[in-house]
Amino acid sequence: MEILETLRRNGFVGYVVGGAVRDLLQGLPVSDWDLATDATPDRLVKIFPKVIPTGIRHGTVTVHCKTSQYELTTFRTDGDYASQHHLSRSCITRDIEADLRHRDFTINAMAYDPLRDKLIDPFGGQKDIKKRIIRGVQDPLSRFMEDGLRTYRAIRFSVTLDYRIEEKTLRAIPLCLEKARATSWERVREEIFKILQAKNPSKALRMMRKTGLLSVCLPELLEGYQTKRSQSDDVYHHILATIDAVPRRPILRLACLLHEIGKPRVRKRLRAGYSFDGYQKVSAQMADVVTNRLRLSNNQKEYIHQLIENHVPSIERMPDGPAIRRFLSGLDVRFLDDIFRLAIADQRASKAPPSNIRRLYYLRRRCHEILRAGTPLNVSQLAIGGDKVKKILGITESVGVGRILSQLLDIVLEDPEKNNPEDLTTLVKKIGKN
Repeated sequence: MEILETLRRNGFVGYVVGGAVRDLLQGLPVSDWDLATDATPDRLVKIFPKVIPTGIRHGTVTVHCKTSQYELTTFRTDGDYASQHHLSRSCITRDIEADLRHRDFTINAMAYDPLRDKLIDPFGGQKDIKKRIIRGVQDPLSRFMEDGLRTYRAIRFSVTLDYRIEEKTLRAIPLCLEKARATSWERVREEIFKILQAKNPSKALRMMRKTGLLSVCLPELLEGYQTKRSQSDDVYHHILATIDAVPRRPILRLACLLHEIGKPRVRKRLRAGYSFDGYQKVSAQMADVVTNRLRLSNNQKEYIHQLIENHVPSIERMPDGPAIRRFLSGLDVRFLDDIFRLAIADQRASKAPPSNIRRLYYLRRRCHEILRAGTPLNVSQLAIGGDKVKKILGITESVGVGRILSQLLDIVLEDPEKNNPEDLTTLVKKIGKN
């Protein structure tokens, strides 16, 4: 209210717009307040004492008001909010309806003036909210061609709000795939992450396949469509079942989305069923391509790679301490719980017997017991280091020292009691003779 009052005192108008209006009409809490005004960015900088030029070239600034921040965007008539070009004078308007005409969907194309308690809804957004419909403003094809990201947003709003996409709007998406393809991967990634936070992201992925969007952003997933992994399901539908079965964290769900994408490339037909030898490694390698495409951080890339490569801890081959310690030695233990979350979701999606699930819970508990015990799992935790090895062997060169340390670690993983200077010194001397 204070910002809108300040605008009015200076001869301008301001409105609450976008998702905030939609949420207010639905009686939902508003997390992001977006404001639109006929004041240009250069005027806003002069009017308000604390302004951040977050997107000033596109007509947007962020205004500090007490303890909060609000985005103010100048009315515009082109709808190309993603443009890399400066906002031109020809695109600026003082007409709020002209601005709303170029917003994406009717449910987002409303403006509210709380000072006058006036709602501006020229395109039937309020009616579409009541009907739970996603409808492009006036001409959906034109709206999508203004910004290719809107094709993703249509599907995202559909699954997060549980709305139906109106038929004309849905039909326009496949006609705009090249525009969607031209959208920056950073923006696409953020939209995919929002989709993955939905209650049932599998619904969105089905729509993305049918509209062609999946072929634009995640074509690797389509390789698993109708690629049988068992007699009852294919790789694609198994993946969809898996992502719905894990917590609503985007990065974890992205790992689920990619955990079997390598199966079609290694599948071999057997007399009874199929084999997929080495699919974890191939899937992890393919996931690296996807995570690079989506411009993920190095830590996020490593997280996804490790989850995929390690999500099948052998239930039968890990009955004892040494096998579990070797498993832990090969991964970043920060990701351990999510590796098991993926493994358990994978088993559930495969309709595995309950004994498999119980075994995974048991293995997770044993892993944590070993970690709490401080058992050495890598060479840096050995009781002696490389310099000590060289001193024992009377050498100055480091050649071969790494190999010796690896051998020592193998022995310690088998028997942690040997991780002491005396036993390791004896072992180094023995290895050195060979």
